[in-house]
Amino acid sequence: MKAWAALTSLREVWSSILPSSTKRNLFRSLVEPILGYGIVGWPLHSTQAQRVDAAYGRMLRYALGLRSAFLSHEVFPTERIYGTGTPHGIPFLSSELRARRIGLLGHMVRQQVEGRARHDALQLLVWDPSYLFKKKRGRRATLLRELCIDTETGDIAEALELLRERDAARKTRARTLARAQSDAWGRVTRRRDRRQLLVTPSGDKE
Repeated sequence: MKAWAALTSLREVWSSILPSSTKRNLFRSLVEPILGYGIVGWPLHSTQAQRVDAAYGRMLRYALGLRSAFLSHEVFPTERIYGTGTPHGIPFLSSELRARRIGLLGHMVRQQVEGRARHDALQLLVWDPSYLFKKKRGRRATLLRELCIDTETGDIAEALELLRERDAARKTRARTLARAQSDAWGRVTRRRDRRQLLVTPSGDKE
């Protein structure tokens, strides 16, 4: 995997005495773009988001010099890995990708409306492939549906109209990032609860 190759090629940087905040910034500048390349176009439903965050967390742990729980008796909480609660904390990758997708869509819409550029990729982002799915197999996550959820709109036309205004697009991006972070921390909390149930003896339950 190219992202891991880029990460391990910088092992001398990760093993240095640089502060964790600097290592996180370097990681986001040098490794994250490789890992996240193309993922901005994924629907990113819950399972995909969890897998993306898991891979991102493992790589970030390596960059910070924190050994895996399988190799060490010490368990490093997610808050320490991401620097949560500090001025240099970073968001989950799935959250950042959802917010970045809103920013990209708004940028393309505004440029096309202003006549400065025509983005064929915009047509791909708003393409609805639902007619390709077989019926009676439930709702499937599509990029179009996820964009409507992130912008809190009923359809893609309403979402595009909202993102034409720069201030509205900026506020929508911030709300999307906050909501995505809340969802990601909810997944972390549920995993911790399940893990706690597994390690707690049944006789200790009241």
